[in-house]
Amino acid sequence: MQEMKNEPIELLTQPKWRIIDQSSLGLYVDPKQSFAMDDTLCASVGKGLSPATARSWVHHNTIVLGIQDTRLPFLQDGVKLLEEEGYRVIVRNSGGLAVVLDEGVLNVSLIFAEQKKGIDIDRGYDAMVELIRRMLSMYDVDIEA
Repeated sequence: MQEMKNEPIELLTQPKWRIIDQSSLGLYVDPKQSFAMDDTLCASVGKGLSPATARSWVHHNTIVLGIQDTRLPFLQDGVKLLEEEGYRVIVRNSGGLAVVLDEGVLNVSLIFAEQKKGIDIDRGYDAMVELIRRMLSMYDVDIEA
């Protein structure tokens, strides 16, 4: 098993956490609402109105495209094919590329207040990897990223 770091990544050592579990709402909530929720939480946490937040969520049979994906040639053909296969296709307003959401995918949003040195994508990614490593540390698995 891969050894955990001795010191937790400082992003994960917040004085207080707000935990929101929406993992059972997937059938009842429009996937766009999850992105709107994260946008709202980012504003709230960023203004200091809420502590750092971890939110879990699941949606069914959805493909989420990033803004860059909308520039692909033959996009409409791909969207049509996905819809014929029973997927809902949406475009998020944040970074990243296409991802599949279904009942087998647990999404976790980690939302932190902006810090002096900023939080770039690599620091956020490292924090998520460390969180997953710690969550699965009781199992004999290697977590590689």
